[in-house]
Amino acid sequence: MKVSDEDLKTIEKRTKEILKIQQTFQVSTMTIEEGLKKFADDPYKVELIEDLAKDGETEVSIYSNILRDGSVAYDDLCK
Repeated sequence: MKVSDEDLKTIEKRTKEILKIQQTFQVSTMTIEEGLKKFADDPYKVELIEDLAKDGETEVSIYSNILRDGSVAYDDLCK
């Protein structure tokens, strides 16, 4: 998937909107297998997790954006 300059502008605008909202971030870990299930619909993240597993990693970190009402806006993968 190729990201265009227009895509980047849209992402930047949305990021600025999100940052204006009072929110917190929560860090958690999960096994490689759990990560593969969680991000099964995201081929890029699956590839990253598989690469981590090949490098001997057994866990991945997940950063969750928690909104004021306690709901999760999104989860992101981190080594």
